[in-house]
Amino acid sequence: MPSHAGAVELLAWDPVHHHLASTGDGHPHVWNFTPERTLKIITLQLNKQLYIAHTVHFYDNGASLLVSFLESGEIFCYSVEPWDLKWHKKVQGRISNTALEGNFLLVSNLKDRVDKYTVPTLQHVQSYSHVIICNVPLQISVA
Repeated sequence: MPSHAGAVELLAWDPVHHHLASTGDGHPHVWNFTPERTLKIITLQLNKQLYIAHTVHFYDNGASLLVSFLESGEIFCYSVEPWDLKWHKKVQGRISNTALEGNFLLVSNLKDRVDKYTVPTLQHVQSYSHVIICNVPLQISVA
């Protein structure tokens, strides 16, 4: 089974389709849990990106996968089955961590704020400024 050569950055679970996604190295991986309780790889022939695939979110009731890349500002959206790139866009600034809430993606920009974007257009709709004393990737969560 293909895996990441380095550290796994994040896991995401899709309870609708029984898929598990992981990010690490320069790409994501998606597996399907079969009725036999085994994992079957869905992602094949991925192009490795220059930056680390850092966050992953199932979107559109599990039909799509959002993947962001650390520091590059790039976000890729893939259709899960069949596996294919739907779109690739860039946000303002660099990307630290992300959180998906409905049709909004919150992005910590590694500088001075968390930006809120609509998905799938990635239109910037709001910013939440904060002071950074030590520049490390911040965790983001929504309740």
